[in-house]
Amino acid sequence: MLDDENGDFVGTAVREVEEETGMKLNLEGMVDLTALLDPATRCRMLPSPGGYDEEIGMLLYRGHVDEETIRALQGKETGLWDHGELIKLCVVPYDQLWRMTSMRIRSRQ
Repeated sequence: MLDDENGDFVGTAVREVEEETGMKLNLEGMVDLTALLDPATRCRMLPSPGGYDEEIGMLLYRGHVDEETIRALQGKETGLWDHGELIKLCVVPYDQLWRMTSMRIRSRQ
C-alpha cells in the first residue's frame, strides 16, 4: 500500500522509489495517470479484477537519467528483505514498454 496516513500517494511513491532504487525523484516530475480516471473508479486501477481486490495508482515520472545510472539499475536486486521484499529491477526503454504485458510492467520476474 503506497498511500500514507495523509493519503499522499505521489509523495509516498517518490519515497518508495528512492528506498528501492536509490534514485532521488522530485515531486514536480511525477504525473499521476490515474488522476485522469472517472471519479467513480476512485481514481485507481484494478491490476487483476476477479482475482484480487487490490487497487493501484499509476504514475509516470518525467525526468532525465544518465546512461551510467540506467546501466547500474539493470538487474539490481533491492528491497527491504526484513519486510519480505525482493525486487529485481528491469529497465525497459520507454519506446518498447508497450510490448510488455501490464503485470510484467509492474513486476518483472
